[in-house]
Amino acid sequence: LRGTDLFAPPLDDPDELWVHDLVGSEAVDTEGTVLGTVESVQANPASDLLVLSGGALVPLRFVVANDPGVRVTIEAPDGLFDLG
Repeated sequence: LRGTDLFAPPLDDPDELWVHDLVGSEAVDTEGTVLGTVESVQANPASDLLVLSGGALVPLRFVVANDPGVRVTIEAPDGLFDLG
């Protein structure tokens, strides 16, 4: 593209979750209990999944807060981490 400036409006949605902000973050529940570290995000048709150290899979829809690159707070249903 010669002589053309590319422009995109800034992404200002505070509810957006970005993979690069999630991977490496400490995952905690709403009580502050450490659940593990986010190792990756796995694509899934129903809801993408956080893959935590230790192998737990957590649907992104259970993320209630995110401090990018630092901490992800998860409000998971009872028993989610008892499976396995």
